[in-house]
Amino acid sequence: LEREVAARRRYPAGRFAGRGIVICGGGTKYFPCAWVTIRLLRHLGCRLPIELWHIGPNEMSPAMRTLLAPLGVQTVDGLEVRQKHPVVSLRGWELKAYALLHCRFAEVLLLDADNAPVRDPSDLFDEPEYRQKGAIFWPDFWTLPEKTPIWRVMGVPYREEPAFESGQIVVDKRKCWKALYLAGHLNEHSAWYYRFIHGDKDTFHLAWTRLGQPYAMPHKRLEALEATMCQHDLQGRRLFQHRNADKWRIDGRNRTVPGFKHEPLCRRFLEELRRRWFPTTLGVRRWDPGAASPALRATARALVRQPWSYHRVGHDRRSLRLRADGLIGQGVAGQEFYWHLRPSPSGPVLEIFSPTRRTCRLLRGKDGIWRGRWEICEKMPIELTRLPVGRPQTVSRQGRKGRQGKTMEPPLAGLAPMARTLRAGLAGMPPKNGKLQIRVPGKKSATRKSAATFPQIGKAPRKAPAILPDIGTAIENRPESVLSAGKAARKVPPPVPDVGKARRSVPTKARQVGKAAWNVSATLRDAAKASGKVPATVRHAPKASRKKCDKPAKMAGNGQGSHLQRRKTSNSDTFKATAQRTRCKNL
Repeated sequence: LEREVAARRRYPAGRFAGRGIVICGGGTKYFPCAWVTIRLLRHLGCRLPIELWHIGPNEMSPAMRTLLAPLGVQTVDGLEVRQKHPVVSLRGWELKAYALLHCRFAEVLLLDADNAPVRDPSDLFDEPEYRQKGAIFWPDFWTLPEKTPIWRVMGVPYREEPAFESGQIVVDKRKCWKALYLAGHLNEHSAWYYRFIHGDKDTFHLAWTRLGQPYAMPHKRLEALEATMCQHDLQGRRLFQHRNADKWRIDGRNRTVPGFKHEPLCRRFLEELRRRWFPTTLGVRRWDPGAASPALRATARALVRQPWSYHRVGHDRRSLRLRADGLIGQGVAGQEFYWHLRPSPSGPVLEIFSPTRRTCRLLRGKDGIWRGRWEICEKMPIELTRLPVGRPQTVSRQGRKGRQGKTMEPPLAGLAPMARTLRAGLAGMPPKNGKLQIRVPGKKSATRKSAATFPQIGKAPRKAPAILPDIGTAIENRPESVLSAGKAARKVPPPVPDVGKARRSVPTKARQVGKAAWNVSATLRDAAKASGKVPATVRHAPKASRKKCDKPAKMAGNGQGSHLQRRKTSNSDTFKATAQRTRCKNL
């Protein structure tokens, strides 16, 4: 980095000239975006030359070049330029700085492929502030954090200013040549520098800051739409709409962004590209009747002539229309976009493609149904069945399975045949003898009363209150048994006995039990002195009184009570335990 900063980079006079626009966009993902941007520029009256940069031949086919040639666009392969001007890394973000440095223009407007201008941006080159400073950058939503190590790596102090948004850049190489080379150095070694920053946009900010190179920036901040960043010119007028979060897709499945200017026009350009181009570089094919045999052309006419039921077995079913130009009309989706017919030993094979790969191959059976299987994702079976002309089929999802494992029919699935039957029966059938004759095909006619004999339903609710019985009278005349039952239910239950009084009587009984136990213990004591043995009742003394009983028991004589047995007492043994404790104490 320090060697690059100290290097003396001189602008190569005579190598670059004029003004122009550089767009980086090739391949299936970015070419539709670049096509919309280029067509919009030409529609808005921009006459500046345009270079469309890509990486390798796989991103730019001869068919793409043929489409771009009438628009004054020159395609440039970055890999070919790399042979003359070597670089360590050249991928997506790195290509932008590399194209800005080595394009043929002296003054460059760099645009992202998904950046749609609102008007002709050529007047940016005539802005006085740009003529003075040599560069215009646009602000991003946020700033580079102060704690990021890139400030220390670049050797510059932290600056609280907006970061750059590189969807559009205007640069005069003659005034900013050294800063451009430093930005190219940071992108060339992206494996290191991208660890601290967010892609190429911060490399321009850091290069200009490191060298102290001045630049202009609009005072009006970034305006956010849904999936889109809107930038303004130096006078505060909207100029660019960077659709970075919803890039244009060849299948047209883009959201509608409120406030996005020229959106219908962009969609029209996308439909134009869809009719004229398909990505053959990825193995995608599209039906071309001029290169097919008469037998295949006859099969194709039969396919195009009528609608089909496209059934993904176990998933869904929808109507499908094959167009004569090789596109899918009704029923088009992300994986069903192009179709193609090719011969095979088993008969014609119908191939269906997405914009990037083949989805399925179908072979016609003896019953006229085309069968095959998806080659991607779920790989479910596919059936293409003929539909009667004039009977469109709506999309239907697979029903939820019932208890018996049978697929449940969608709601109101059987009402359409009933409605057709009723319309057929009611058409032109006047009432006969006050009755309406409804004839159902294949069944006996059903006789219904005409509308004149039907009861007037609207008057029934108004007469209903008069028919209802008098609720109050019915209640007064209720049976006497019900009345007596109600009175019995309202009687107050007898008072609950005083539990506290019963509890207060317990201590008195306990005192009486204690006196009786005292008398028993005295009798046992006298008997023990007379016989020299401990009574049997003492052997079952509780655990709490064991220590007190051990010593007197050993003194009793013959050793039968030397080791007293333990016994657990329950709540029901309270009286016995109290007596034993009293007896042991006396012993």
